[in-house]
Amino acid sequence: MICEELKEMYELYAMGVSDDPERSEINSHLAQGCVTCTKGVKHAFETVSIIGTTAFDVAPPARLRARVMASIRSEPAKQSFWNLPYAWMGLAAALAMVALGLWNREVGLDRSLEEARQQISALSQTQERDQAAIRRVNAALNFLNQPETRLVTTSGKAIELPPKARVFVNAKTGVLMMAGNLPKLGLGKIYEMWLIPKGGAAPVPAGLFQSDETGTAMHLRPGTVDVASTAAVAITVEPESGSAAPTTTPILVMGLSD
Repeated sequence: MICEELKEMYELYAMGVSDDPERSEINSHLAQGCVTCTKGVKHAFETVSIIGTTAFDVAPPARLRARVMASIRSEPAKQSFWNLPYAWMGLAAALAMVALGLWNREVGLDRSLEEARQQISALSQTQERDQAAIRRVNAALNFLNQPETRLVTTSGKAIELPPKARVFVNAKTGVLMMAGNLPKLGLGKIYEMWLIPKGGAAPVPAGLFQSDETGTAMHLRPGTVDVASTAAVAITVEPESGSAAPTTTPILVMGLSD
């Protein structure tokens, strides 16, 4: 047997209660000068000695004591003075080791629970900060998208904010446009998005949409996009049924970088 298989038996060996074949294997390893087993058995003897000195004295019941003494008197060759005390010591040491193991396990569980609580608290604080940041950003965007919002320059002159938009492109799933400051269109009119190819080819219709009361709009054109051959995304005002080609000058053009 290898040392890795024997290491769990060192304490039992030190207490004199190990059985064959493990006991014989440990004896063989020690006789061969095995460094691992020698060190492990030495540590086990030290542990058992410490536990033995800290174990509580166990007073056997009177009935058991009488039976043991009678057995010693009737069979002196089989029951020696040394066997009984060592048996009690081994039992006390084994019980102490079990108690020590349970205590270590309880301490380890308490430590793990405390670490988990600290991690949860840290995550909660991070989540609260992130949510607060998101609320601030949403409030700022909502403010900027209000029709009544005006830009004031250093001269004190109020300037109406022009339409603005952000475009997100995914070659596999489509184009997402988010716009603000888009005027509410009259009856019979609608916004239309276009994909402008490179090389002067005709614009490709990419869907119809309207802005809400705050001038905000969001439009998703699903499907694949040939990003390499697309120069820009544009928005025009068209008849409510849409157009096959732009009929007005684009109010927004967002170029796609190479």
